Amino acid sequence: MVEIAKLRNLALVDTLTETVIPGMVNIGNTRLPSFLEGQQILTWDAPFQKKALSRIFGGGVDINMLDIAGEIGKEIPSTSGKTLLRLKELSKMAKYAEREIGELEVFTNLFISFVYLREKIHSPEDSQDLQLACLGTVADIMPLKDENRIIVRQGLASIMEKPRPGLSDLLFKMDLSGRRIGAHEISWLICPAINAAGRMGSPHTAAALFLEQDPLVRDGLADKLITMNEERKKLGGEIWISVEPEAEKNLKKFDHKLAMASGKIPRGITGIMANRLVSRFKTPSLVVSVGEEILTGSLRSYRDYDLRFLLEPCAHLFIDWGGHDFAAGFSMEKSNWETFLEILQKLAQSIDLGEEEEEKVEVDAELPLSYLTPDILNLVDRFEPYGEGNEPLTFMARGLRVSELNLMGKIEANHVKLSLDAGRYKWPAVYWQAADKVKKEFDLEDRVDLAFRVIRDWFNGRETPQLVISDLRREGAG
Repeated sequence: MVEIAKLRNLALVDTLTETVIPGMVNIGNTRLPSFLEGQQILTWDAPFQKKALSRIFGGGVDINMLDIAGEIGKEIPSTSGKTLLRLKELSKMAKYAEREIGELEVFTNLFISFVYLREKIHSPEDSQDLQLACLGTVADIMPLKDENRIIVRQGLASIMEKPRPGLSDLLFKMDLSGRRIGAHEISWLICPAINAAGRMGSPHTAAALFLEQDPLVRDGLADKLITMNEERKKLGGEIWISVEPEAEKNLKKFDHKLAMASGKIPRGITGIMANRLVSRFKTPSLVVSVGEEILTGSLRSYRDYDLRFLLEPCAHLFIDWGGHDFAAGFSMEKSNWETFLEILQKLAQSIDLGEEEEEKVEVDAELPLSYLTPDILNLVDRFEPYGEGNEPLTFMARGLRVSELNLMGKIEANHVKLSLDAGRYKWPAVYWQAADKVKKEFDLEDRVDLAFRVIRDWFNGRETPQLVISDLRREGAG
């Protein structure tokens, strides 16, 4: 079999695969001459390739080929002296691809990487742009697989090495400078601060922060973002006081299958409020901002319910609508509101969320107590970045002693703070929304079995390894 790939400007434009029985066909009767005519022909290990062609077509065939294995070996030393078959065995691309990767594809990707390295195509500006691509990928909750995973992983590495102007200012203002930045910090701390500008009606502030050249101006813009983020949090708390009871009141109207609230709610936080309603009522949720003439709504799904079933029958009422199956929005004229509600009430009756399954904790590995030291973070780090499509590692351990136990919470003491004795090391741990389980499922001095994640907790500039508990019960309780 003869395989050839044709590149133009480092992009694959054509391929040819010619299956020939050795000694049975003249090369002139194949597609090879017309495919190769006028081309610079590159190969890996020219003597081997010429010998193979001679065996197939006879000794009279001489194709002028340039062997670039040596040149690639200079730029990528790990390839030096190896066959394509061996490189295929070592290739991460071939190892993790969902389809079979051939030697030709390995060679093609090696050549492209070689040109990028030799010609120094990537510049420091590319690394800075990669940081923005990383932020956007995480903010859009894209699955961290394939190229998305590479973008985020490399973007995080670039941020840790030298955050770009604008981002470095924001990290400093948020006391994140010098900390290890992962997808969790991007998702829960940095992106909300950037998004606050749009939610508070000033998206240009965030854009200006990343474009501004003057450090003093950037400093002021970063301050504005921090202030807007605090205002957004405060506003969300104030609006929630009215959104929650209205949604609860409307549940009966929608057959307890949809939570809905509307009113003078700022457009920028309707999505946040809808997310909170989903968590509160365990149903698809809708929050609508009512303006003088235009209404704007945000929908969020629960248990993968496809929101198009609610929106498509009402499309004729909307000015525009869109999003995706599990997070969507629309705008419409106020005059269509009552008609929309009537249709929505009928549609809500058909919402089918399936049977409620018992919540399960998927455990990646059970750890003996001797493994429970801060060194376990080195293993956790290897599987970064975590996020959509790549959940954080969850471990299980048995027989830890509860040496300290305290309740905590800003308004109500809903959470539990623990110290767990694993023998060689005592672990600080938190168990969210578990205050009602104290003295029922576990107590001080109990030996407990637990499922947990391992994180870094930062406080006053100090990093402390910590367990975040998913499930916990007395030893041997099942």
